[in-house]
Amino acid sequence: MEKPESGPDYEFTADPSDDHTLRLEMVRRPDEHPDVPAVPRTFNSLFLTSSGHDPTNGIFTIDLGGEGVVYHTDPLTERLPLVGRPRLRMRMTLDVPDADLMVLLHEARPDGTVVFLSSELLRLRFRALPEQPCFASPGEAFDLDLTGFRFVTRTLAEGSRLRLTVRNASSLLLGKNPHTGKPADIEEARVAHYRIHHDADQAPYLEIPIA
Repeated sequence: MEKPESGPDYEFTADPSDDHTLRLEMVRRPDEHPDVPAVPRTFNSLFLTSSGHDPTNGIFTIDLGGEGVVYHTDPLTERLPLVGRPRLRMRMTLDVPDADLMVLLHEARPDGTVVFLSSELLRLRFRALPEQPCFASPGEAFDLDLTGFRFVTRTLAEGSRLRLTVRNASSLLLGKNPHTGKPADIEEARVAHYRIHHDADQAPYLEIPIA
C-alpha cells in the first residue's frame, strides 16, 4: 500500500439556481429509441446513471459545470476482477449546514468509452446515521466514510483506468437541497462550496473489492 502524498485541496460548488445539469438532462441521447417502449432512455438522467440503468453514459463525469471533481488511476497493467462493494474515505469542509453528494465509479476504457461500476448518494446531514440529522459547522472539516456503494461484479480490462467522480447531486428526479438545513426553504437557498482535503494524512482513499 502506497502512502498518499500531500496535494492541493479540491473545491467545487453547488448552486440551486444553476440549471447546468438539468439542461444536460433535457438533451436527447444519440442512441435513443423513441419507438421502442422497452428502451425508455430517451434523455440523459443523472439519477438513472447513478442507479446503473444507463451504464455507458459518461456525460455526468465529463461535463460537470464546476459542480464536482474527477480522479483517475493510472492505466491497469493487467485485467482486474472486482467483486464486492467499494469504500471511500475522505475529509471535507462545507460553508453551509447541509448539501448533497454523489459519487460515481466508472471503468474508463482505452477506446474512450466508460462502463458504470458503482455509486453512492448521500445527503450530508445524514452522514452519521439515517434519520438523525448532523448538520455541518460551516468552515469546520469532517470525515466521511462512504460504505453504501452498490455491489459491483466486473473484470476491468488491461489499459483501463478507474474514474472516480465526486459531485453535487442535482437531477430532475431528485428534490433540490437549499443547503440551509430547512427542507422547504428553496427561496432562501444558498450556494454550497465543497472542499476536499488532500493533506497526506487525510487524503481521499478508495478501497476497491478485488476478487
